[in-house]
Amino acid sequence: FNVQLQRLPKDTAELESALAGVKISALASGDLPDLLKFFLYAQDLDGDMYLVQALVHKAARRMDVTIKTEASATPTFDPAEALVEQISQALYPLGML
Repeated sequence: FNVQLQRLPKDTAELESALAGVKISALASGDLPDLLKFFLYAQDLDGDMYLVQALVHKAARRMDVTIKTEASATPTFDPAEALVEQISQALYPLGML
């Protein structure tokens, strides 16, 4: 999942706080010269865990998201896509999307 950002987060705390509002928690984060790095996790109602790596490339204003889970997709529902939708819901009110 890659998305072009309209603006960068002010700092790692801003993004972590927004994601916490949609039940995505931070394990670790860091502010490097060229990117912001986030290692996140979430759990769905079935108890399936999701591990997320999000990289915000500062110069390109692009966020790359990698999701790992053992949750099974069906022909009509992909749990990773549902998590991407949650991430989008967190970023949109902040003017990042």
